[in-house]
Amino acid sequence: MFTDQDENFIQVELSTTTFLGRPYIGERFVNTLCRYDQPYLPERWDTEERTRLRQQFDCSSPSGFIEEWTRPEEWKTLFFGRTRPFPIQMSVDIKRSSYAKFNGFYAFIHEKQFRNNRSERELLSFTVEMSEMIHADYGYIAHAKQARRQSPILTPAERLPGIYWANFFGRPYIEFFGRDKLLATPGYEVREINDDLILLLTAESLSAPEMIESDEVVNEVRAYLNQNAFAGPNFPDETCEVPEFHFGDVRWSAEPPVEESPNEKVARLRTDLQAKGYKLIEEKNGHLIFRGADNSVVLVDNDKAEISVDMTGEFLLRSGSKMSKES
Repeated sequence: MFTDQDENFIQVELSTTTFLGRPYIGERFVNTLCRYDQPYLPERWDTEERTRLRQQFDCSSPSGFIEEWTRPEEWKTLFFGRTRPFPIQMSVDIKRSSYAKFNGFYAFIHEKQFRNNRSERELLSFTVEMSEMIHADYGYIAHAKQARRQSPILTPAERLPGIYWANFFGRPYIEFFGRDKLLATPGYEVREINDDLILLLTAESLSAPEMIESDEVVNEVRAYLNQNAFAGPNFPDETCEVPEFHFGDVRWSAEPPVEESPNEKVARLRTDLQAKGYKLIEEKNGHLIFRGADNSVVLVDNDKAEISVDMTGEFLLRSGSKMSKES
Protein backbone atom coordinates (compact mmCIF):
# COMPACT_ATOMS: atom_id res chain seq x y z
CA MET A 1 0.00 0.00 0.00
CA PHE A 2 2.71 2.45 1.04
CA THR A 3 6.20 2.77 -0.44
CA ASP A 4 9.42 4.46 0.61
CA GLN A 5 8.54 7.34 -1.72
CA ASP A 6 5.10 8.01 -0.19
CA GLU A 7 4.56 10.78 2.36
CA ASN A 8 0.79 10.41 2.79
CA PHE A 9 0.76 8.27 5.94
CA ILE A 10 1.19 8.28 9.69
CA GLN A 11 3.60 5.77 11.18
CA VAL A 12 3.76 4.11 14.57
CA GLU A 13 6.73 2.21 15.94
CA LEU A 14 7.03 0.49 19.33
CA SER A 15 10.11 -1.42 20.50
CA THR A 16 10.27 -3.80 23.45
CA THR A 17 12.76 -6.18 25.06
CA THR A 18 9.80 -8.41 26.03
CA PHE A 19 9.44 -11.59 23.97
CA LEU A 20 6.03 -11.23 22.34
CA GLY A 21 5.53 -14.81 21.18
CA ARG A 22 3.58 -15.87 24.27
CA PRO A 23 -0.05 -16.99 23.96
CA TYR A 24 -1.46 -14.49 26.44
CA ILE A 25 0.20 -11.58 24.57
CA GLY A 26 -1.21 -12.83 21.27
CA GLU A 27 -4.66 -13.10 22.83
CA ARG A 28 -4.47 -9.56 24.23
CA PHE A 29 -3.27 -8.30 20.85
CA VAL A 30 -6.31 -9.82 19.14
CA ASN A 31 -8.67 -8.48 21.80
CA THR A 32 -7.26 -4.96 21.43
CA LEU A 33 -7.66 -4.95 17.65
CA CYS A 34 -11.19 -6.32 17.91
CA ARG A 35 -12.27 -3.74 20.49
CA TYR A 36 -11.00 -0.81 18.42
CA ASP A 37 -12.65 -2.13 15.26
CA GLN A 38 -12.24 0.24 12.28
CA PRO A 39 -9.74 1.41 11.27
CA TYR A 40 -7.47 -0.82 13.40
CA LEU A 41 -9.25 -4.15 13.00
CA PRO A 42 -7.46 -5.92 10.12
CA GLU A 43 -9.40 -7.50 7.30
CA ARG A 44 -6.63 -10.01 6.61
CA TRP A 45 -3.25 -11.21 7.92
CA ASP A 46 -0.30 -13.25 6.69
CA THR A 47 3.18 -14.47 7.53
CA GLU A 48 4.61 -12.72 4.47
CA GLU A 49 4.16 -9.24 3.07
CA ARG A 50 2.01 -9.59 -0.03
CA THR A 51 -0.20 -7.46 -2.26
CA ARG A 52 -3.12 -9.49 -0.91
CA LEU A 53 -2.78 -11.07 2.51
CA ARG A 54 -4.10 -14.63 2.55
CA GLN A 55 -5.74 -15.21 5.94
CA GLN A 56 -9.00 -13.62 7.07
CA PHE A 57 -8.70 -11.98 10.48
CA ASP A 58 -11.53 -13.48 12.54
CA CYS A 59 -12.18 -12.18 16.06
CA SER A 60 -14.51 -15.06 16.82
CA SER A 61 -11.98 -17.79 15.99
CA PRO A 62 -8.40 -16.69 16.69
CA SER A 63 -6.92 -20.12 17.49
CA GLY A 64 -5.16 -20.46 14.13
CA PHE A 65 -3.68 -17.02 14.49
CA ILE A 66 -2.51 -17.71 18.08
CA GLU A 67 -0.92 -20.95 16.88
CA GLU A 68 1.10 -19.01 14.30
CA TRP A 69 1.89 -16.25 16.82
CA THR A 70 3.43 -18.80 19.23
CA ARG A 71 5.15 -21.08 16.70
CA PRO A 72 8.87 -21.21 17.67
CA GLU A 73 11.14 -19.33 15.28
CA GLU A 74 14.20 -17.13 15.73
CA TRP A 75 12.52 -14.31 13.83
CA LYS A 76 9.06 -14.00 12.36
CA THR A 77 6.96 -11.09 11.17
CA LEU A 78 3.16 -11.16 11.08
CA PHE A 79 1.49 -8.73 8.67
CA PHE A 80 -1.99 -7.20 8.92
CA GLY A 81 -3.98 -4.95 6.62
CA ARG A 82 -7.25 -3.36 5.66
CA THR A 83 -8.18 -1.17 2.72
CA ARG A 84 -11.35 0.60 3.92
CA PRO A 85 -12.24 3.28 4.78
CA PHE A 86 -8.55 4.11 4.25
CA PRO A 87 -5.49 1.88 3.87
CA ILE A 88 -3.68 0.65 6.97
CA GLN A 89 -0.76 -1.75 7.31
CA MET A 90 0.48 -3.22 10.57
CA SER A 91 3.13 -5.76 11.50
CA VAL A 92 4.60 -7.43 14.56
CA ASP A 93 8.21 -8.64 14.80
CA ILE A 94 8.65 -11.59 17.15
CA LYS A 95 12.28 -12.52 17.80
CA ARG A 96 14.12 -14.85 20.15
CA SER A 97 17.74 -15.80 19.48
CA SER A 98 21.26 -15.35 20.80
CA TYR A 99 21.53 -12.00 19.00
CA ALA A 100 17.99 -10.59 19.26
CA LYS A 101 17.47 -7.08 20.63
CA PHE A 102 13.89 -5.89 20.27
CA ASN A 103 10.49 -7.22 19.35
CA GLY A 104 8.26 -4.60 17.79
CA PHE A 105 4.89 -3.32 16.61
CA TYR A 106 4.55 -1.12 13.50
CA ALA A 107 1.62 0.63 11.81
CA PHE A 108 1.26 2.75 8.68
CA ILE A 109 -2.07 4.54 8.33
CA HIS A 110 -3.28 6.77 5.50
CA GLU A 111 -3.29 10.42 6.54
CA LYS A 112 -6.92 10.83 5.41
CA GLN A 113 -7.93 8.85 8.48
CA PHE A 114 -6.88 11.83 10.63
CA ARG A 115 -9.19 14.65 9.65
CA ASN A 116 -9.86 15.82 13.21
CA ASN A 117 -8.46 15.71 16.72
CA ARG A 118 -10.83 12.88 17.66
CA SER A 119 -9.22 10.45 15.22
CA GLU A 120 -5.76 11.49 16.40
CA ARG A 121 -6.73 10.91 20.03
CA GLU A 122 -8.12 7.50 19.13
CA LEU A 123 -4.78 6.60 17.52
CA LEU A 124 -3.01 7.86 20.63
CA SER A 125 -5.27 5.78 22.89
CA PHE A 126 -4.74 2.71 20.70
CA THR A 127 -0.96 3.15 20.76
CA VAL A 128 -0.87 3.74 24.53
CA GLU A 129 -2.75 0.47 25.02
CA MET A 130 -0.39 -1.37 22.67
CA SER A 131 2.59 0.13 24.52
CA GLU A 132 1.31 -1.08 27.87
CA MET A 133 0.45 -4.50 26.50
CA ILE A 134 3.92 -5.17 25.04
CA HIS A 135 5.80 -3.31 27.81
CA ALA A 136 7.32 -0.89 25.31
CA ASP A 137 10.81 0.42 26.03
CA TYR A 138 10.49 3.08 23.34
CA GLY A 139 8.10 4.23 20.64
CA TYR A 140 6.71 7.09 18.60
CA ILE A 141 3.89 8.33 16.36
CA ALA A 142 4.75 10.69 13.50
CA HIS A 143 3.65 11.92 10.11
CA ALA A 144 5.93 10.48 7.43
CA LYS A 145 7.02 13.98 6.45
CA GLN A 146 8.41 14.55 9.94
CA ALA A 147 9.75 11.02 10.43
CA ARG A 148 11.88 11.29 7.28
CA ARG A 149 13.94 14.03 8.91
CA GLN A 150 14.99 11.71 11.74
CA SER A 151 17.44 8.77 11.84
CA PRO A 152 15.98 5.60 10.28
CA ILE A 153 18.91 3.22 10.85
CA LEU A 154 19.71 0.81 13.69
CA THR A 155 17.77 0.34 16.94
CA PRO A 156 17.25 2.18 20.26
CA ALA A 157 20.23 0.18 21.56
CA GLU A 158 22.44 2.32 19.32
CA ARG A 159 20.64 5.69 19.33
CA LEU A 160 17.45 7.62 19.81
CA PRO A 161 16.19 8.24 16.28
CA GLY A 162 14.64 11.63 17.02
CA ILE A 163 11.75 13.46 18.60
CA TYR A 164 8.28 13.09 17.11
CA TRP A 165 4.69 14.17 17.69
CA ALA A 166 4.17 11.40 20.27
CA ASN A 167 7.16 9.90 22.08
CA PHE A 168 6.93 6.89 24.42
CA PHE A 169 9.70 6.45 26.98
CA GLY A 170 9.75 3.16 28.89
CA ARG A 171 11.68 2.09 31.97
CA PRO A 172 15.19 2.21 30.38
CA TYR A 173 14.69 5.85 29.36
CA ILE A 174 13.05 6.83 32.65
CA GLU A 175 16.21 5.59 34.39
CA PHE A 176 18.51 7.08 31.72
CA PHE A 177 17.08 10.62 31.63
CA GLY A 178 15.48 10.64 35.09
CA ARG A 179 11.74 10.59 35.81
CA ASP A 180 11.55 14.19 37.04
CA LYS A 181 13.48 15.47 34.04
CA LEU A 182 11.26 13.60 31.57
CA LEU A 183 8.12 14.87 33.27
CA ALA A 184 9.42 18.44 32.95
CA THR A 185 10.27 18.14 29.24
CA PRO A 186 9.15 21.20 27.22
CA GLY A 187 6.31 20.42 24.84
CA TYR A 188 2.55 20.36 24.45
CA GLU A 189 1.91 17.67 27.09
CA VAL A 190 3.82 15.19 29.25
CA ARG A 191 1.80 12.32 30.69
CA GLU A 192 2.85 9.57 33.10
CA ILE A 193 0.96 6.55 31.75
CA ASN A 194 2.24 4.29 34.53
CA ASP A 195 5.42 3.79 36.56
CA ASP A 196 7.17 2.32 33.51
CA LEU A 197 5.89 4.54 30.70
CA ILE A 198 5.92 8.29 30.04
CA LEU A 199 4.29 9.93 27.00
CA LEU A 200 5.59 13.19 25.55
CA LEU A 201 3.43 15.10 23.03
CA THR A 202 5.31 17.89 21.29
CA ALA A 203 2.32 19.52 19.55
CA GLU A 204 -1.47 19.52 19.63
CA SER A 205 -1.78 17.80 16.25
CA LEU A 206 0.13 15.31 14.12
CA SER A 207 0.09 17.75 11.21
CA ALA A 208 0.77 20.94 13.13
CA PRO A 209 3.17 23.28 11.29
CA GLU A 210 5.74 22.90 14.06
CA MET A 211 5.81 19.17 13.23
CA ILE A 212 5.64 19.25 9.43
CA GLU A 213 7.42 22.46 8.49
CA SER A 214 9.92 23.07 11.27
CA ASP A 215 12.33 21.30 13.65
CA GLU A 216 12.42 24.11 16.21
CA VAL A 217 10.39 22.21 18.82
CA VAL A 218 12.25 18.98 18.08
CA ASN A 219 15.62 20.65 18.54
CA GLU A 220 14.51 22.26 21.79
CA VAL A 221 13.51 18.88 23.23
CA ARG A 222 16.69 17.19 22.01
CA ALA A 223 18.84 19.86 23.62
CA TYR A 224 16.87 19.63 26.87
CA LEU A 225 17.07 15.84 27.19
CA ASN A 226 20.61 15.08 26.02
CA GLN A 227 21.80 15.91 22.53
CA ASN A 228 24.34 13.07 22.70
CA ALA A 229 21.52 10.50 22.94
CA PHE A 230 20.35 11.29 19.40
CA ALA A 231 21.89 10.24 16.11
CA GLY A 232 23.98 13.11 14.77
CA PRO A 233 25.40 13.81 11.28
CA ASN A 234 28.38 11.48 11.90
CA PHE A 235 26.32 8.55 13.19
CA PRO A 236 27.05 5.61 13.31
CA ASP A 237 30.78 6.40 13.22
CA GLU A 238 30.16 8.72 16.17
CA THR A 239 28.38 6.71 18.86
CA CYS A 240 25.47 7.89 21.02
CA GLU A 241 24.76 7.65 24.72
CA VAL A 242 22.08 5.01 25.29
CA PRO A 243 20.22 3.43 28.23
CA GLU A 244 21.03 0.00 29.61
CA PHE A 245 18.69 -2.51 27.96
CA HIS A 246 18.16 -6.02 29.34
CA PHE A 247 17.78 -8.52 26.48
CA GLY A 248 17.47 -11.68 28.58
CA ASP A 249 13.83 -12.28 27.64
CA VAL A 250 14.59 -12.34 23.89
CA ARG A 251 17.90 -14.23 24.23
CA TRP A 252 17.03 -17.51 25.89
CA SER A 253 20.15 -19.16 24.53
CA ALA A 254 22.39 -16.50 26.08
CA GLU A 255 20.65 -15.42 29.28
CA PRO A 256 17.88 -16.88 31.47
CA PRO A 257 14.37 -15.75 30.50
CA VAL A 258 12.37 -13.36 32.61
CA GLU A 259 9.97 -15.30 34.84
CA GLU A 260 6.28 -14.96 34.09
CA SER A 261 4.24 -13.25 36.78
CA PRO A 262 1.30 -15.20 38.33
CA ASN A 263 -1.14 -13.08 36.28
CA GLU A 264 0.80 -13.87 33.10
CA LYS A 265 0.81 -17.59 33.92
CA VAL A 266 -2.96 -17.56 34.52
CA ALA A 267 -3.49 -15.70 31.25
CA ARG A 268 -1.35 -18.26 29.41
CA LEU A 269 -3.22 -21.19 30.99
CA ARG A 270 -6.53 -19.59 30.03
CA THR A 271 -5.39 -19.07 26.43
CA ASP A 272 -4.05 -22.63 26.10
CA LEU A 273 -7.24 -24.15 27.49
CA GLN A 274 -9.50 -22.07 25.25
CA ALA A 275 -7.34 -22.89 22.23
CA LYS A 276 -8.05 -26.56 22.95
CA GLY A 277 -11.79 -25.96 23.07
CA TYR A 278 -12.39 -25.56 26.82
CA LYS A 279 -14.87 -22.81 27.75
CA LEU A 280 -14.69 -20.64 30.85
CA ILE A 281 -18.00 -21.21 32.62
CA GLU A 282 -17.42 -19.60 36.02
CA GLU A 283 -14.93 -17.69 38.16
CA LYS A 284 -15.29 -18.03 41.94
CA ASN A 285 -13.31 -18.62 45.14
CA GLY A 286 -10.04 -17.80 43.39
CA HIS A 287 -10.56 -20.36 40.62
CA LEU A 288 -11.33 -20.28 36.91
CA ILE A 289 -13.64 -23.16 35.98
CA PHE A 290 -13.44 -24.52 32.43
CA ARG A 291 -15.60 -27.18 30.78
CA GLY A 292 -14.66 -29.27 27.77
CA ALA A 293 -16.88 -30.59 24.98
CA ASP A 294 -17.08 -33.91 26.85
CA ASN A 295 -18.30 -32.09 30.01
CA SER A 296 -14.96 -32.68 31.78
CA VAL A 297 -13.84 -29.86 34.09
CA VAL A 298 -10.54 -28.03 34.66
CA LEU A 299 -9.95 -25.68 37.59
CA VAL A 300 -7.19 -23.07 37.45
CA ASP A 301 -6.02 -21.74 40.81
CA ASN A 302 -5.52 -17.98 40.36
CA ASP A 303 -3.30 -17.60 43.44
CA LYS A 304 -0.94 -20.46 42.59
CA ALA A 305 -1.22 -19.85 38.81
CA GLU A 306 -1.61 -23.55 38.11
CA ILE A 307 -4.19 -26.19 37.31
CA SER A 308 -5.51 -27.59 40.60
CA VAL A 309 -8.17 -30.02 39.35
CA ASP A 310 -7.94 -31.88 36.05
CA MET A 311 -10.73 -34.16 34.83
CA THR A 312 -9.63 -34.02 31.19
CA GLY A 313 -6.58 -36.25 31.44
CA GLU A 314 -4.44 -33.34 30.25
CA PHE A 315 -2.24 -30.87 32.09
CA LEU A 316 0.49 -28.21 31.69
CA LEU A 317 3.88 -29.57 32.67
CA ARG A 318 5.46 -26.17 33.41
CA SER A 319 5.54 -22.57 32.30
CA GLY A 320 5.78 -22.33 28.54
CA SER A 321 4.97 -26.00 27.88
CA LYS A 322 2.03 -27.32 25.91
CA MET A 323 -0.86 -29.59 26.89
CA SER A 324 0.14 -33.22 27.15
CA LYS A 325 -1.63 -36.48 27.99
CA GLU A 326 -1.30 -37.43 31.64
CA SER A 327 0.40 -40.75 32.17
